[in-house]
Amino acid sequence: MRCFRCILIFMAACVAIAALVAWAIVLFVADWLVRSDELQPADRIVVLAGAHERALYAGDLYVKQYAPIVLVSWPAQHPSQQLLSQYGLELQQEVDMNRALLLAKPVPETAIEIFGTGSLSTVDEMAVLKERFVNQQMKLLIVTSPLHTRRARLAARAALSETDIVPIVVATPYEPLLERWWADQHTARGVVLEVMKTVFWLLGGQFRST
Repeated sequence: MRCFRCILIFMAACVAIAALVAWAIVLFVADWLVRSDELQPADRIVVLAGAHERALYAGDLYVKQYAPIVLVSWPAQHPSQQLLSQYGLELQQEVDMNRALLLAKPVPETAIEIFGTGSLSTVDEMAVLKERFVNQQMKLLIVTSPLHTRRARLAARAALSETDIVPIVVATPYEPLLERWWADQHTARGVVLEVMKTVFWLLGGQFRST
């Protein structure tokens, strides 16, 4: 009987410890995902695909003369866009919307360049940038969402490690990270998805368009 009681106490202690660890992960995982570099002047500003808030901040950085050229990623078409096109319905492409946002900042059209022809992932985008600037000394000011900064830094440094291209990853302030992220559906979805993508990348997984 005494041994059975000891087992119950031990199991309860394990459950309590597991609950505390899980809660600690919930509290700090969002902060762990945010890993920006120090903002500094560069040769190009890069807008990664995924959120229009990135283009807004890139426009601010251009106006503040952090770089003379803004590169805008051309992402792969979403499956829903392909479906709508079958019925004669067209949504505005993300690359076109980001370009329009930059023009509204205002960034002159001559300072906006498009890179890629349907990138599926951050890995794809870094591969395109590497091919474009591989023989140049270049600083790239890469703008992305706060939750994406850690994974973007990992992907950029892995792809560009053997080049003279220096990636500087910064987070757009137009996507504020809520302290109680789990209480907001949009932010909670982003945190969970980004954790899964980061773990997948760390395990060697990569999404590519080819």
